[in-house]
Parts: sequence; C-alpha cells; structure tokens
Amino acid sequence: MKKSEVLELVASLQDMYPKGGKDFGAKNAQVFCELLLDLDYRTCRAAIRKIAATRTFFPSIAEIRSVYADIAVPTPDADEAWKQALQYGRKIAWGRECNAPKTVAALHPAIDDAVKGLGGWRQLGCSTNQELDRAHFYKVYSTSRERHRQQVISQPLIDTANQKMLRGHDEQED
Repeated sequence: MKKSEVLELVASLQDMYPKGGKDFGAKNAQVFCELLLDLDYRTCRAAIRKIAATRTFFPSIAEIRSVYADIAVPTPDADEAWKQALQYGRKIAWGRECNAPKTVAALHPAIDDAVKGLGGWRQLGCSTNQELDRAHFYKVYSTSRERHRQQVISQPLIDTANQKMLRGHDEQED
C-alpha cells in the first residue's frame, strides 16, 4: 500500500470516529503509515469497514492488523479444522499408503501443525478414541491457530525492520 492510501484510510477512520480522531495528529498518522504500509489496500479498507461496524472506539494499529489478518488469511474454527483434518486423514489413508499424496497444501498450516502435535497423521489414524483425540486436537489447534495468526499480523513488520537494518537505515530517518 502507498503512504497516500494509508493516509486516506486514516482520514476515513477520523470521519468514522470523530471523538477519537480529533486528537489524532501528524505524528500519529506517521506511525500508522509506518505500521500499515505493508498491508494490501483493499483488504485493509475492508478491515476498517468491519471495525467501524463492530467497534465503538477509534481502533489501534493492533486491532486493524488483527482484523486484517482475519480477512486476508482466514483460519477455520476448531470444529471446521477437526472436520478438515478427518477428511484429509481419510483421503491419505492416515499416512499408511506409499502412494498417498504427501502435500497438505489443501489444509491450513495450523491444522497440519496441530495433527503433528498429536503425533502425526498415522498416530491419529490408529487411535481408537476419537472423542479424546478431538478434545486434544482442539487444545493443540487453538495454540497453533493463534501462532499462525500472530505470524500473519506481525511477521511483515519484523521482516521490514530487518530489511531496513540490513540496508543500514535507521528507523528515525524514514
């Protein structure tokens, strides 16, 4: 996204939240630009519209990035994730067939991580207590899902900061 687009979104936030936006100065706008610049404009605009429809107060950068992540890279809830894991497990014969597809590209990475946390596809397929497996999957998936969400929210900022450091740019100069 361009700085002008970030400023346009910030101006729309100020219009949507007149009380919270009145104390919003140039320094605040500069911080918003720096921390939202890596996002896609259309998705960010959708996130801001969702925030305006669901939140009462002027959003923080963290709130915007969080809603953005939910829109840009949606993660299934625990029930849907369990359902997808079972379907995929059956499709690959729980990892027992040599010619079973080795890719889990169709699954959200948090689902695959959760299954690995339970011992892997073969272990899950050999289990005789699906209710217990589901309960454990929900716990492990919750952690994995949040880890992946946080990566989507913050990793681009970390990468940008690292690139600036490698190029020798000081954060204060930009």
